[in-house]
Amino acid sequence: MNEEKYISGAFWYYNIDLSVRYEIQMKDSVDGVLLQKALDTAMVRFPYLKKRLIESTSAFHLVENDLPVVVLNTCEPVHLCAAQTNFHLFAISYFDDSIFFDNSHALFDGRGRSGILHALIYYYCKFKYGEDVEMPGVMLADSPINPLEYEDPYAREIPEPKVALPDVAPISNVMYLPAMGLVRKSKTQIHHVRISEKQLMSLCKSSDATPNTAITLLMCRAIHKLHPESDKSIAAGIYCDLRSCLGIPLTHKPIVAAPLLEYSKDMYGLPFDEQNTIMRGKLMLATDENNLLKTARELKAWSLDVNAMATTQEKIAAAHKMWDDTTKGRTFAVSYSGRSNFGTCDKYLKAFFPQVSAFTMGMLLEITTADGWFYVTFIQEWKEDVYFNAFLKEVVSFGLDFDLLYSSEESGAIFNLQSR
Repeated sequence: MNEEKYISGAFWYYNIDLSVRYEIQMKDSVDGVLLQKALDTAMVRFPYLKKRLIESTSAFHLVENDLPVVVLNTCEPVHLCAAQTNFHLFAISYFDDSIFFDNSHALFDGRGRSGILHALIYYYCKFKYGEDVEMPGVMLADSPINPLEYEDPYAREIPEPKVALPDVAPISNVMYLPAMGLVRKSKTQIHHVRISEKQLMSLCKSSDATPNTAITLLMCRAIHKLHPESDKSIAAGIYCDLRSCLGIPLTHKPIVAAPLLEYSKDMYGLPFDEQNTIMRGKLMLATDENNLLKTARELKAWSLDVNAMATTQEKIAAAHKMWDDTTKGRTFAVSYSGRSNFGTCDKYLKAFFPQVSAFTMGMLLEITTADGWFYVTFIQEWKEDVYFNAFLKEVVSFGLDFDLLYSSEESGAIFNLQSR
């Protein structure tokens, strides 16, 4: 396996600071010794995650890393790709009753992260509480490793779409929130809220919605009320997994796209249920396998072009430009991870949600489900809470209960690259 030639790594290698931190809040204080034991046991199953990223004049390279993945006793941001974390692209830390999982998307995306994360929680609960636990689908130390788990998503020929669907019209004149005069770009700030799962699912049932479309629409409606006279389009980027359409369900490598859904002017005055029906239709079209195949082919072509560039700096500039264009080409983004099934370990968990992210990207709503709640994490690159507060007003207007867990202005994981 020569990961240095992975096609799919181009965007993430050269946007190395696109990191994510997840927090798993336990119901008891975390035992660091047992957490390290759990990690060491889990890593037996995932040797292909032991990598380090090094830089040459022509490229970034993923190479084998024999040093152990570390467990740190801190709630502070950790230094990935540096001595603090043995130069790995992910690390585990803990403080009080929380476990933190920092990682770079150059190694895996949310779906790819789930294998090692679930195994870690499985073994930690087993060791700490001294009883057998059950977790559907968990990959344990003695589970066989399928080579397809580390397959390059773009190594195979991407098939042509089976059906020639009508082209989705590009969204022009998109509303970019930092340019609308209500916020000023600054360092990343986050807000954590949780919304009653029972109440939100009841709203979805009564309004032809899914949790994804309902929360997306609540945000769209809030933004429109703040800018009612604007002629700019509100466009939500909805993150989705390309594994299914590419026929590579097992890979841990990052393979996501974020098609845009427009909150169009013809939706403004409609009842919420009709808005949801329209938005669901737009989501179904945008995430149809045939359209996702077109997106995958475009992403592969871009990756090949970047890999062909002569210098590392050219590749970094191209990746940064793509990210900047993506961010400015949408109003906000939504990433709905769904329910994290920790099996019988759920009784030891209090919450599971993104804790902080280091990269600037306008505004992102990260959504997870656990313990009877929808956890919504706002990641925004400004301090002003005008859009966040407007969203909460929409939540309240539909009779939904929420708790503000906390807010933070911390930066995320810090990266240090080692030159070849």
